[in-house]
Amino acid sequence: MTAILPQKDTSRTWGNLILGSSLTYIWDPGYSQSNSSQTHRYEEFTWAVNVATDLSRRVRVGVDHKSLFTRSELSGENHYSMTGVFTQYNLLPRKRTRLFLSAMLYNGNYCSCDPDDPYLRKNLFYYGLGWGLDIRLTRGLYLDLAWENMNIFNNVHGKYNFTQYIIGLDYYLWKKK
Repeated sequence: MTAILPQKDTSRTWGNLILGSSLTYIWDPGYSQSNSSQTHRYEEFTWAVNVATDLSRRVRVGVDHKSLFTRSELSGENHYSMTGVFTQYNLLPRKRTRLFLSAMLYNGNYCSCDPDDPYLRKNLFYYGLGWGLDIRLTRGLYLDLAWENMNIFNNVHGKYNFTQYIIGLDYYLWKKK
């Protein structure tokens, strides 16, 4: 009598752990304000750190934290933060390249609500969509190129979208074979 043993499911990739980090720089070299001849310069650095795992070959979930540092002639230097969860749907389930769509939910204090500069407002909730591309550089190290567009849930006067490009690295701390 031959026993029938269950076959191992090789399509699952959960059990891996991916650490990611990115740095984004946004600048506005200046523009003339309508009522004066002064210019307004604005700079914004965003450093993001995230941890993720793959639930399947197509679905990745994770937690992300963004620290935003701004500098402006109008509002000086400021620090904001956003923390949330994301999910990504992989359109190309290959090992060397990932093309993905993403959805995210965040909580933070970065209010993109002023015509000139963002300002601090506690307990804001954001939802967002994006897309990206991960390109394998070496075994376990990937270049992360992405774009995100987030909106504020809260009823805040003058709110507008927070958009951001992402250039970063993803490193597989361990990867299920």
